[in-house]
Amino acid sequence: MSISQSDRCDLQRSLQSALGEKMGNTLMEHLPPSGWSDVARTRDIDMVRQELRNDIDMVRQELRNLEVRMDARMDMSDLQLAQLSKRVSYAITTGVAMFGTLLALLIDLQFSV
Repeated sequence: MSISQSDRCDLQRSLQSALGEKMGNTLMEHLPPSGWSDVARTRDIDMVRQELRNDIDMVRQELRNLEVRMDARMDMSDLQLAQLSKRVSYAITTGVAMFGTLLALLIDLQFSV
């Protein structure tokens, strides 16, 4: 059953009449503004706290899994980069060797003519 604002005012006036204005107001201030069904109990808070802890633990685990996957990808990238570096080095070395060979052949042809 919901209590209207009018019902609350009637109760406050009755309490002020029975207990005095100060005591009636003090008692009304201790009542929840929208009813007891909206007030969280300790077990409600404990349940929400546990759910929050579970969610946080799940996020932590997901972050750890993500870190492991990222580390694996970084390791793979490092390996691929090392392989690419070897290929480029080989290509440059081969190119320089071929250029040197061609240059030597050209010089030899120049002197033999």
